[in-house]
Amino acid sequence: MAGSIGTNPVIIRKLLQKLKAAGLITVSRGTGGVEVTRPLEEITFLDIYKAVESVPEEALFHFHENPNPLCPVGRNIHHVLDDKLERVQAAMERELAAITPGRAAAIPAAAIITKTIRRRAYFQLSDTCRYF
Repeated sequence: MAGSIGTNPVIIRKLLQKLKAAGLITVSRGTGGVEVTRPLEEITFLDIYKAVESVPEEALFHFHENPNPLCPVGRNIHHVLDDKLERVQAAMERELAAITPGRAAAIPAAAIITKTIRRRAYFQLSDTCRYF
């Protein structure tokens, strides 16, 4: 899989560990293999995002913990931005929740990947591009 997307195998292993911890996949020992635990239509991109992109307090925008109260910008930054950034995050999460890998098949590049996943639902973990 790493070879198919041009990345280091360690990154793939870490992502797979996160997906496994979230209950989205199972990983076989030995030569390896990954199985999706539910039909692709039941897994949302939000499930995947939360599994692999977890951030403190589940906040997408996490900044300026201790702004300077003597600075006009620092004193007002959270008042001005927090509610807007929360709305942006909520909108992103709504969109991610509405899309599944199964539905993404309507997108040409995603169709190839989804078709392969559906057909196999099993990947050989290696540096080669065996199934793609």
